[in-house]
Amino acid sequence: MPNAGCRIADNRKETVRFVSDGEVMPDATAIQPAGDEGGTPCAPAQRRTGLLQWESVIAGMALSALVILVVTLGVAGWWAATSHRQAAENARHEQVRVVSDLLAQHAEPMLAVGEVTAVRRALVEARAQNGLSRCRIVLPDGRVIADSEPGGITAVVLPDTWPAGPLDARSTLASTADAMTQVRSLMVRGRGPATLEVTAPAASPTGGAWEVATAPGLLGLGAVAALWFIYRRLRKRVVTLGLIRDALAAVGGGERSADVLALSPDLGPEAVAWNELLGERRAAERAAVAG
Repeated sequence: MPNAGCRIADNRKETVRFVSDGEVMPDATAIQPAGDEGGTPCAPAQRRTGLLQWESVIAGMALSALVILVVTLGVAGWWAATSHRQAAENARHEQVRVVSDLLAQHAEPMLAVGEVTAVRRALVEARAQNGLSRCRIVLPDGRVIADSEPGGITAVVLPDTWPAGPLDARSTLASTADAMTQVRSLMVRGRGPATLEVTAPAASPTGGAWEVATAPGLLGLGAVAALWFIYRRLRKRVVTLGLIRDALAAVGGGERSADVLALSPDLGPEAVAWNELLGERRAAERAAVAG
């Protein structure tokens, strides 16, 4: 019965030769890894090309960081677009309010002295300069004495007086999805009350929002590209250490073949140093066998 043996193995095949009692065991230098049928010695086994054990941990952390980054940038883009739309709406409301106040301050004294033509011209200019839909002054009985659309005027001649309506100094803003209307009370001295109506299209819900939301997206793409570049650089530097770690794990699992544990010298000085350690270990085993 054989009682001793030497084992030579790689990741694909294993050859075992037992030495019988009384037979001299060959020197360790004579042990070669099993080769092809033609007798060509096998090269050191190639490591698996998938994720290494240490890479799986880093890949999981990188994936988690990427998900967090994408979610954060998505929320930031949504918040930026929403804030931009709200700011645009508030700015439009303020613009309409200011224009109506200026028109009211101009129209009241001009109507008091009968300068209705100047008031009508001011309404037309205000509409053109501020992107308004319509400006008009309405009497309590419904007649229109000034309009930015001349066809809407129903009282061509300014009455000396007109019926008084509800006298309430008010300035209200009514908004819909498409437009907003500022209604402001006028008090024309010596003639009576009137109402100024200023209508403007609502601020575009998407105007400028995409530009604001695009900025975080571009920053996110740049950050992802930078992370990927850094990861590739780090992986290139520490891949040899990962392979050495795998080799040490194989040693802990019982692997003893230096040909299986050896690394390609092309992997860098760490691989060369590792192979030198394996050579020293093999030399120590030879010395032990010879002793």
